[in-house]
Amino acid sequence: MYNYIFFSYTIDARDNFRDMTTSEANPSWTQANHDINGLRAIQFLEIDGLHSLATTIINYRGHRIIAQSIIPGILNNSDLASLAEYGTVDDQKTIQSNEVFHEMMKIVCEKMNIHVNKLLDKSGNEVEIAGCVEIKGIKGTDKRCYVVDLQGMTPRDANYLDEEHHTCLVRPELILLYQR
Repeated sequence: MYNYIFFSYTIDARDNFRDMTTSEANPSWTQANHDINGLRAIQFLEIDGLHSLATTIINYRGHRIIAQSIIPGILNNSDLASLAEYGTVDDQKTIQSNEVFHEMMKIVCEKMNIHVNKLLDKSGNEVEIAGCVEIKGIKGTDKRCYVVDLQGMTPRDANYLDEEHHTCLVRPELILLYQR
C-alpha cells in the first residue's frame, strides 16, 4: 500500500491453471483483464448505491500490477469474511446474500442478461445470488456498498468447460451482439 492505493502483482505459479486460450498462458493476467471488463460494465450501468473501486492495470518491466483504491474501513478489520455481505470469500463454504446488495445485483443482472442463481453452501443452505458467486459485496465504513472481484461478470465459454480453462469467459462484446 502506498498513498492509500493498494498495489498487487498478478503472479502465476509455474504450470498452475495454464490458460490455453491466450498466447501469454498467464491466467492471472487474463483474470485481471476480466476484472477490468467487469468493472467497466458495472460503471457503465450506473446503478444507484452500487460503488466500485478505482482500479487500473499497470504493465511495468514485464510485470502486471493492479492498483486499486481502498474500501473505507477494510484496513481496520483483519477478517474479510466479517465485512463481506454478498457472495463468498471462503470457496463457497459460506455464501452471503444481503438484501440490499441482492436487489442492486438483480438490476445489474437484468441489464446484462445474466441469470439469477440459487446455490447451496457447504451446510446445504440454499442462497439466491445474482450473477457470479465469486463477486463480493462489501459495505465500507462510509456505509457505501462496494463490489469487488468482478472477473465473473460474463459467463464461461461453453467450448471450455473443464477446470483447466477457468479463465475462458465470453467476451462482453459478444453478449451485446447476441442481445441485439
